[in-house]
This record gives sequence, structure tokens and C-alpha cells, in this order.
Amino acid sequence: MNDIEIRPARPHELDTIEGLLKTVNLPLFGAADFLDTFWIAENRGDVAGCVGLEVYDDAGLLRSAVVTEEMRGTGLGGRLTLHVIDAARELGIRDLYLFTMDKGPFFEHMGFDKCTMDDFSEDGRKSTQWRMVNEHPEVAEVLSTMRMRLPQAS
Repeated sequence: MNDIEIRPARPHELDTIEGLLKTVNLPLFGAADFLDTFWIAENRGDVAGCVGLEVYDDAGLLRSAVVTEEMRGTGLGGRLTLHVIDAARELGIRDLYLFTMDKGPFFEHMGFDKCTMDDFSEDGRKSTQWRMVNEHPEVAEVLSTMRMRLPQAS
């Protein structure tokens, strides 16, 4: 794990990010719009994972957290998640949300709490994912919504 560097994604890496997302059936939409708040985990020159953050004023959406099959179980997912939490805090985000199908226990371990669609702040409801899930209740039935309240610097 010492050889892994988490760094900002580069514009030419959108295809790489989308390829990673496809391997675990995560949504591709919006990735290009938020590429400036995506990070790549690089292991000795090879992409080992990625994670993204959508920023909506004082709300954020953690998205697209994925590690390659070879890196699963190494703690890299946790490192990527902590990286986004730190970035969100630095950006002044108060509420960090996410949607997940089956990784709820992992994100609870990372400090997120289950919430409902109604618990999203006005800024959190600006996310494309929130709007899509809100408009398609059948999708909401298979997703868990989660939130982390971030303390603000004094």
C-alpha cells in the first residue's frame, strides 16, 4: 500500500475512469462534468482505483468509488473514501451524501449514516443522481442513501 499515490485525475483519463466504473456497474453519467474533483489511485504506474466528488454549494455527493479487482481487500477503498471526505471538508461541504446498492456496511464503517431522500438538503437535491432516483422510485427501492455531516473549521 505504500506504493499507492492518490492524485487528481487528468483530463485524458476519463476513459480509464469510465472503464473502472463499468467493471462494477456504477453510473457513468456526470463523470465528465466533475472530472476536476475525481482522484485516481495509482500503484506503480497502474491505475488501481478512483473516486469522485460532486460539489453543490455546501453539499457534496461521493460517487464512483471503485478499486480494481486486484486491489480489493487492501484498504484502498477506505483510503479513497477518506481522501474525498478530507477534500469535501476543505471545500466547506457540510453534508456529504452517497447512493449505494450493496456497500452500506462499508460506508457505515467509514462514518456515514443511513438517511432518506427527504433528508437531503436543498443543495444536495441539486445532484443529478438525487433527481434521477427521486423521479424513479423503482431505482430508490434498490439503493441505500447515506449522509455524513462534516464539522466545519472554526
